[in-house]
Amino acid sequence: MGCLPTGITVVSTNYERQLLGFTANSFTSVSLSPPLILFCLNKNAGSIAAFQSSSVFAISILAANQVEISKHFSTSQPNKFSSINYQIGKITSCPLIIDAVCWVECKKYQEYEGGDHLIFVGEVLNTTINNDRQPLVYFSRNYRELK
Repeated sequence: MGCLPTGITVVSTNYERQLLGFTANSFTSVSLSPPLILFCLNKNAGSIAAFQSSSVFAISILAANQVEISKHFSTSQPNKFSSINYQIGKITSCPLIIDAVCWVECKKYQEYEGGDHLIFVGEVLNTTINNDRQPLVYFSRNYRELK
C-alpha cells in the first residue's frame, strides 16, 4: 500500500474535556451529498474508546512544513496537545492544528468494522481552507514535497 501517495492529517476529538488526536493518512472523501468523509483507527489505539463515544471529530490536513507535528501525533504519549499550537473549532469544540492546509469539522455519521481497524464516517459540518499552504505528502515510507 506504500505506492499510493497520501496526505497527512491529524484527527482530533474533544471527549469529556480531554483533547485527543492521532496522525492518519487513512482519510478520504466518501460522498458529496451529503458531504461525508472517513478515517480509520486501529482498534488497539489508546484513544479508540473516546472516538467511539464522541459524536464529533475534526480533521486538520497538515501543511508541508508540519512534519514534526505529524511525527508528534503518531506517538502514544498522553496530552499530545500540550505543546502544539491549536485552536478550538467553533462547531465541534475539537482541536484544530494552527497553520494546517485545511480544517474539517464533522459529526459522526456511521462507524464500521474493518478488520483490525474501525472505520469512522463523518458528516462535514464546516470546512476552512488555507489556500496559501502546500500539503504534507507521504509516499513509500517518506514525507515528500510537491514540486
